[in-house]
Amino acid sequence: MPFMRAPTGLETTTMRPSQVIAEALVGRHSPSQITSRAAKLGLPRPLTRAMVIACCATAVDASSNARRRAIATT
Repeated sequence: MPFMRAPTGLETTTMRPSQVIAEALVGRHSPSQITSRAAKLGLPRPLTRAMVIACCATAVDASSNARRRAIATT
């Protein structure tokens, strides 16, 4: 029989910042969409800014890699 326990404080939060980042990357969310989502979750502004920067940097890196691949195949 599985052991049942009460969730800890971290488990009861609605969404972790890493989940917001993952969804933003997969959904190709804009900086304003990420900021809006973080504000609704009550995340602090410095964390929100870091999340937007991380998502934008990843998107730029991904598009740069795709461009290089396209050039290499032509």
